[in-house]
Amino acid sequence: MNKPKIVFTLFDFYIGGIESFLYNLAKKLNHKYEFFFLATHVPKFQAKFFNVGNTVFISYQNPQEIVRFFKKINPNIVQIHNDIVPLNCALEAGVRNVIERADGTRSCTRLPKDNFKYVIASSSGTIEMISKYITRDKIRLIYNGMDLEDINNIRAKKLFNEECFVIGRSCRFGRGKNIQLLIEAVKLLSRKYPHIRLVIIGGNSLMPGAEDMESELKALAAGFETHIFFLGNIEEPQPIIKGFDIVTCVSNSLNEGIPNSLMEGMASVIPAVATNVDQVSELVVDNYNGLLIQEKNLEQLIQALEQYILDKDLRNLHGENAFKTIYEKFNLDLSAQEYDKLYQEILQS
Repeated sequence: MNKPKIVFTLFDFYIGGIESFLYNLAKKLNHKYEFFFLATHVPKFQAKFFNVGNTVFISYQNPQEIVRFFKKINPNIVQIHNDIVPLNCALEAGVRNVIERADGTRSCTRLPKDNFKYVIASSSGTIEMISKYITRDKIRLIYNGMDLEDINNIRAKKLFNEECFVIGRSCRFGRGKNIQLLIEAVKLLSRKYPHIRLVIIGGNSLMPGAEDMESELKALAAGFETHIFFLGNIEEPQPIIKGFDIVTCVSNSLNEGIPNSLMEGMASVIPAVATNVDQVSELVVDNYNGLLIQEKNLEQLIQALEQYILDKDLRNLHGENAFKTIYEKFNLDLSAQEYDKLYQEILQS
């Protein structure tokens, strides 16, 4: 019996939080469904996607080719992510079941909702915004989830000796991520705590016309190369993340939903320091599994980092609570169950 065909569409399937989640979701459910990963802007795929589904690049500049692709494979469900081109193409191709996975504040209402059978809200904080454009009964809250079994089996990769205190940040570079604030904080703290290290995983976006943030950030960190390390894009960053003492996300508002980069660290029993923007507080609970600061507030960031540097017991307690949060609320098993339930509801309707 043929498996139902599900197409995930994204700008790219190379580096990013949603990319990693969709891979894990497909890995969890590919015994029941045949998955297709359709990229419209970047032709490069992480190698792991080839193991769980079919990878396809068709440029957004060739919409009729996307239409032909949909007609050829005749998918049961097309799941759209922040891109109107594949939405229009799926509708033109006559795809019966088109759904959306909506991101955070900036993008959850980007696309028109009229033709979606359902909208998956990846955070509860966006439901009210989405409900202005589609009825509540067509909105499903499904959090992204971490594969805790896989993460538990990964061995931490230590980059420094045990005396070092490692602050981590993993993301695709963009101005709204405000990595500059984190670099400034570490530069100031390094004079008082020479054992601290900032490890930045990520690089410039591969999207056409993307800004060269990497050169700007490295210039800002010049002179502090013994404290600040740029590792570039890493397809499997989890071993390095497991070696962090804290994970961070100091983005400006309208640049996050619920950050997968924080989930990756918290799933490894690591507390978080984050700006209280968008839907971050659904994941990071201040003084329970991490510390929240105001947007663009350098002084608060320094205080939060210093609190964890000085108080190992607090760091361990918040790390344990971070894992508990992921296990209870952001677990891949839970996410996969909810996606499967929704897919089956759609297929049987």
